[in-house]
Amino acid sequence: NDNSVIPILYYDPITKEIVYSTKPTSSLPNGVNYGDYIFWNSVSNSWVVGSNNINIGSNAGQINQGGNSVALGNQSGNLNQGASSIAIGDNSGYTQQGDASIALGKTAGKYSQGNNSIAIGLLAGSNTQQSYAIAIGFQAGYNSAYAAYAVQIGSDAGSNSTAAGHAIQIGHSAGANSTIADYATQIGYKTGYGSTIASNAVQVGYNAGYNSTIASNGIFGLFIDDSYNFVESKYRVAANEIIQEEEVDEEV
Repeated sequence: NDNSVIPILYYDPITKEIVYSTKPTSSLPNGVNYGDYIFWNSVSNSWVVGSNNINIGSNAGQINQGGNSVALGNQSGNLNQGASSIAIGDNSGYTQQGDASIALGKTAGKYSQGNNSIAIGLLAGSNTQQSYAIAIGFQAGYNSAYAAYAVQIGSDAGSNSTAAGHAIQIGHSAGANSTIADYATQIGYKTGYGSTIASNAVQVGYNAGYNSTIASNGIFGLFIDDSYNFVESKYRVAANEIIQEEEVDEEV
């Protein structure tokens, strides 16, 4: 507060008057702890002291913000932000962000981000990212239906797709527009793009398994042949052995 003896002209929002005084009365609330800050509460139409929670930006953390949470940016963590969660960026963690979850980037984790999940990047995990899931990169896991513990890393990784629990998609557009079962893995540029793979299947390498169908325990990727050249091959694990898919198909 400025208690200078020099007269000043100021507006008093309480009396709604223009006042000329040597000792103006401050209308701002006092803090309690070091680092406390004030923000404008549009409900009470007054300045309020912020302490354990942080909400900075238009409508950030506006409604039912959980304890010890952070909302920075326009409408970040706007509605029912969970306890100990972090939302940084325009509309990040906008509604129903889960406890201890992290959303960094514009619209990251925007709708119903699950507990303990992480979404980093523009539109990453923006729609119903599940608990313990990870989406890192531009549109990683965007507009997708994923079960818990799923991982998507890379631009468009796992976007517009459906994946069961513990699925992993790493690389630009890896597993985009695809359907994968639990514990399946897709690694590489556009690996498994538009494909359907069953549980425990693996697709590795540039465009490996593009628009294909892989059965359970299947392996699709680039392998080195006897002449040390890379060839694209399809295999399947059976009886603890890796067998070419054609041989497996004849036996099944």
